[in-house]
Amino acid sequence: MYDFFLAAITDDMYMELTEEDTKEILEELLLAALPNFEFPKDKNLFEINMVNKTFPCKLSLEEKKIIRSYMIVEWLGQQLANVDLVRQKYSGTDFKFTSQASHMEKLRNLKEKYEQEG
Repeated sequence: MYDFFLAAITDDMYMELTEEDTKEILEELLLAALPNFEFPKDKNLFEINMVNKTFPCKLSLEEKKIIRSYMIVEWLGQQLANVDLVRQKYSGTDFKFTSQASHMEKLRNLKEKYEQEG
């Protein structure tokens, strides 16, 4: 599931972290995403074996896509909560101010898209 999620996003942060730290963050995203999956076919879907990191059943592609969408929603929520987004920054050689509000709005729209997709 983690590889399926990582294939859908681009975030260099995961390349800078240790494998253990990355897995910890991915686990948090997965656990935060699962409650959003309202009507899974298999009701035991949420009884994940945290020792072996396995689901109690084989996930269909559709279920994986739903979980991935909600993991992206959680990931985007983290991006929106980042304090660097609200700081005014300079960009380019002409030192124009960049618009964090515009960037945040685009992230919010993307988050809503993935919520609807889920």
